[in-house]
Amino acid sequence: MSEPSKVKLGIKYEGNKGPRFGTRHLQILLISLGMSLNLCTKSILSVAIVAMTSNATSSNHDTPTYTWTNKSVIMSSLLWSGIAVNVLAGFLGNRYGPKWFLIGASSLNSLFFMLIPYSAAHSGSTGVIICRLLQGLAIGFLFPINAVAMGRWTPPEERARMEMTGPGILTIFQILTSIASGFISESKLGWPWIFYSLGIIELIWVVIYTIFGAQSFEEHNRIDLDEKKYLRDTLFATKDGNKGAPWKKIVSSVHVWAFTIGHTGFMFISVMLSTEISIFFNAVMKFDLKTNGTVSAIPPLIGISTGVAISILSDLITSKGFISVLNARRLFHLTGTTGVSLSLIAMTYISEDHKIWSVVLLSLGHAFFLSAAVAGAKINILDVSPKYAGIIMGFTQMFAQTISLFAPLLVQWICVDESDPSQWRKVFLILAALVGATAVFFALFATDQRQNWETESEIEARKKRGSLTSMSIGIKY
Repeated sequence: MSEPSKVKLGIKYEGNKGPRFGTRHLQILLISLGMSLNLCTKSILSVAIVAMTSNATSSNHDTPTYTWTNKSVIMSSLLWSGIAVNVLAGFLGNRYGPKWFLIGASSLNSLFFMLIPYSAAHSGSTGVIICRLLQGLAIGFLFPINAVAMGRWTPPEERARMEMTGPGILTIFQILTSIASGFISESKLGWPWIFYSLGIIELIWVVIYTIFGAQSFEEHNRIDLDEKKYLRDTLFATKDGNKGAPWKKIVSSVHVWAFTIGHTGFMFISVMLSTEISIFFNAVMKFDLKTNGTVSAIPPLIGISTGVAISILSDLITSKGFISVLNARRLFHLTGTTGVSLSLIAMTYISEDHKIWSVVLLSLGHAFFLSAAVAGAKINILDVSPKYAGIIMGFTQMFAQTISLFAPLLVQWICVDESDPSQWRKVFLILAALVGATAVFFALFATDQRQNWETESEIEARKKRGSLTSMSIGIKY
């Protein structure tokens, strides 16, 4: 293999990277914990709403239940308001740093989440929708802010493994909250304590992150010097974060649009899995509430095991030069999104008498889903522009969320009878067509080359650090 080929494919840093578990690992762990708790408040309603609208759940007869026919509208309402703040969040996070926005958004989200039982009792489904809209404003900040943080703490050769931290923790939390929600709903506490307990846990995280969180490695006072050099050299970081973003280059880049379209398909699947699968299991497969919570936890557990393996494999084969970063992103995104779509369609052919096979198929689907999550289009933003990752994610999230809010509405429109598997099949076929088209677009137009959006001072700073003799990485100028 010729030397230019090695420069193009390899992303191996040969210098001292600092401690085995360094400051970057702690920061990504803390951020992932916070993101996971926030996203659990988004998804757990799919389990809680079954208890809220069922007459035979809690052993406490004072626990209220409701006869709502707009469940999918309630589930989608959180997505509506988040669209309005995505771009602003990316801009503010890039300009002022991610820490305090993560703290503020998480605090507000937990408070609105804990208000849902009160709002349901006094204002019905309208009150719940209002709380979800307010949650959406808070959570709408989180995806772009998370991208800013990842861009500041994640070196190229560790991206898939670092990215796995978020989905990994989220999956564990979803398993625990899904199982716990079933038991809480049927206990004397009743379903309201699903909201109170998770909201309190999130506020505890806010306190912890306030103490130990940091804006960036440049501003961290206790980071190991070798680790700081490693991050500075691999991320080409400078203190130019307050300069304006190159909006014209970003919006007109076909590579940004490839990431955006690919992420849109991924998010459409994510919303469908997080909002509708519990309803499918309850209505079609006739799992009771406690069993529903338990079986809903099994597929993510299988998925996380696959995700860990895929994240390690992806980083290994790209750092060793066995496959280009771009082809790795294409491979895992295409196989992941296709696999989960086919698994959902196959589930609708399973009869109630053989419902255990629906759990098996959903487990297979989650394995494919995590493959796309940790090594596909979702992390391509850090290949293209780690510096402007927050701003691009804000723009991308606004686009993706606009499309994805139709996922639960699709169920509302098509599944007139939620117990009819043929109606769910139509939903999943439409999902497969949409997601397949977005995956192909990503594969055709994506890139793994960092784009020519640096300021002159950044380029000079990078040159002063010397030639990349200690690191083989292809950068596009």
